[in-house]
Amino acid sequence: MSDPLGDWARRVALLPAALVEATPRATRAGAEVLETAARGKLLAATGGDMRLSRVRSGKGARVNLSVRDEGAGSRARSVVVPTGPVMLVEAKTKAHMQPFVYTYNRRVKSRGGRRLMHIPGIGVFARVKHPGTKGKEPIAKAFRESADDAGAAGVAVFATAARRHLGGS
Repeated sequence: MSDPLGDWARRVALLPAALVEATPRATRAGAEVLETAARGKLLAATGGDMRLSRVRSGKGARVNLSVRDEGAGSRARSVVVPTGPVMLVEAKTKAHMQPFVYTYNRRVKSRGGRRLMHIPGIGVFARVKHPGTKGKEPIAKAFRESADDAGAAGVAVFATAARRHLGGS
């Protein structure tokens, strides 16, 4: 004859190990919620194509997001990693003098070692005053808005793991 109380006590004693085993899945579930929300905001901030025009000599730089898993067991964590020059959309930029290093306009002959830049309809310059950018913060906003949903996704994974473990399946 089996002892139902002893079986239940054994399952409860092993519950922490089952929760540690579920930690990587829980962190991944929360990170995927954050990634989805941040991707939507980043799409809107970049005009729907995840490309920053006029960056990298006019070709346009691609920005993206990915989820990277680190660690194992109770030390597991999942990190949403932006790739590409996301900081151009995310952060504010102060007004500054832009030396002629990156060009999205055509180059004019160099005079005495100085590079010059031709801006159509404006003229020839060695340096340009960059007005700065406001910074839309799409990723930070998405993280703030969906933090509760990400936590709920992780808790749902833990609840399922506990239910399965205590139910004996």
